[in-house]
Parts: sequence; structure tokens; C-alpha cells
Amino acid sequence: MGIPDELNIVTGAFGYTGKYIAQKLLSLGKKVRTITGHPTVRILLEIG
Repeated sequence: MGIPDELNIVTGAFGYTGKYIAQKLLSLGKKVRTITGHPTVRILLEIG
């Protein structure tokens, strides 16, 4: 049971481990926000 409107923050989502954590959360239907140190990076995470 989750918190209504729960937002999961993933740091390092453009790295190896963070990418898989973000993808797993998204596949479970969770809301995800990523944090990166690169302000010009705009990458969509692919599930699967």
C-alpha cells in the first residue's frame, strides 16, 4: 500500500544502477522524478 500521489525521486537515473531503479518504479506504475547534474540532458527512459 503506497502513499496517495507518492513521488519517487531517483538520483543517478542516467547511470547504470539508477536507470534500472527508475525503470522498475515506472513499470510498477509509480511516479518518478530524476535528478541529474547535467542541465542539458533530456533522455526518456525506455521500459523493457
